[in-house]
Amino acid sequence: MWDSLFPAEFEASANAMLYRQPEAPPEPGTWQNFGSALVDMVPSAIHSTLSAVSGVIETASGPMAYANAGTIAYMQGKAPPDEKTLRAETIGKMWNTGEAVDFFRSQAKSYTPDPMSVGMA
Repeated sequence: MWDSLFPAEFEASANAMLYRQPEAPPEPGTWQNFGSALVDMVPSAIHSTLSAVSGVIETASGPMAYANAGTIAYMQGKAPPDEKTLRAETIGKMWNTGEAVDFFRSQAKSYTPDPMSVGMA
């Protein structure tokens, strides 16, 4: 509505918007946020280790459960489990990472500092 009353000013304003450059983010200093990144290193390492250990335990538990299923059923006085079902539930899921592994990986990533806010040190 007001643009038609002031066409020269509108044209100048539109042209200025075309040539306006976005502001560049400030560069972090060399030692900026170094202390917080150093502190976050410990929980990140712990969560990464727990993720790896959980993966190893889950991978090893499949064959162990498969090998011991008959003995456990015998000790409990039950019939041995069906071979196909047992294989699908134990060895078939051997390389699938579980919820624990995914949880620990996501927690470790949450401690990773933003590269744009941490200095070169």
